[in-house]
Amino acid sequence: MNEYISKSRNSNELGDLFNYYSKNSEKPENNFFLAVDGEEIVGHVALDKWIYPGDAFEDAEFIQECDRVQNTSLKMLEIRRMSVKSSYRGGGVATALLKHVFKYSKELEMDRIILKTSSLQVGARRLYSKLGFEILGVLRFGPPFSVFKFMIDTSKINISK
Repeated sequence: MNEYISKSRNSNELGDLFNYYSKNSEKPENNFFLAVDGEEIVGHVALDKWIYPGDAFEDAEFIQECDRVQNTSLKMLEIRRMSVKSSYRGGGVATALLKHVFKYSKELEMDRIILKTSSLQVGARRLYSKLGFEILGVLRFGPPFSVFKFMIDTSKINISK
């Protein structure tokens, strides 16, 4: 857990969201999408290209997926910073954002979409499962906190739903 916190502190991700997600020359696939109601931002999601081998501890299941299909160059996007304003939760905003992510991933010919979410995000985990994500593993940091790792094979996504 300390390694994760240290890595997050050393990243410029939150210090410069626009350049990290929308103007990143090292990861041109990165992007940041907003859901708006009129002029109000009601949700957002960030996409970060995942590069093999990732972090050996934090990303073990994603590394195993590459090894399982014998392809260390699987094109993967990681969903990050997914959030919906509390007064809009349950109204389809997260589903709409994820469907946009699916479409974007298909356009980029990505192989997998991955994400991590905490045990505290019960509704989010339910939504990810409903949309076809599979749980690859769980990192247990001790009660009550765990991190769930999800993945979906983009070839199995039907964006017309």
